[in-house]
Amino acid sequence: MRSPRHAVAIARPQREISPEVILGDDVVRRIESSCPGDTFMPPVSVGNPATVIARWVSEAESTGEKDPYLGKRQHPRFTWNVVVLIRVRTGALAGKVIRARARNVSLGGMGVQVRSQLEAETLVDVSIEGRPHSVCARVVHCTKAMTGNLLGVNFQPGQ
Repeated sequence: MRSPRHAVAIARPQREISPEVILGDDVVRRIESSCPGDTFMPPVSVGNPATVIARWVSEAESTGEKDPYLGKRQHPRFTWNVVVLIRVRTGALAGKVIRARARNVSLGGMGVQVRSQLEAETLVDVSIEGRPHSVCARVVHCTKAMTGNLLGVNFQPGQ
């Protein structure tokens, strides 16, 4: 027979705690700085970057939802929840590799959720974690949000 305390523990709904609640920004920064160089960032795509971008959009189209503002955009966006790596090429954080999460992707660019604050016009290389290609992009905006920063990048396949 189980004790009454054990029965209460079983009956109590389990609450999932997000990592942001457990780790503050200062702790995350210390952890990230203590393991430099452990993230592989592939070189900028050799060959046709437009093919890599089209592959990303095709994957997002098959797994995500289409943007409801289709008529207002040059390229349709699709939700895409993947881990991305961003290598900063210019600006104050040049050389740093940032691990982030993609929110959406289109043939023109990508929406990304990041912890770091990047300035508009900063050049970056974007890669999907675990994939062999990266594509050059330009930061269009970096907007503060409750969960970090929302970064909008415009693909620059010619650079």
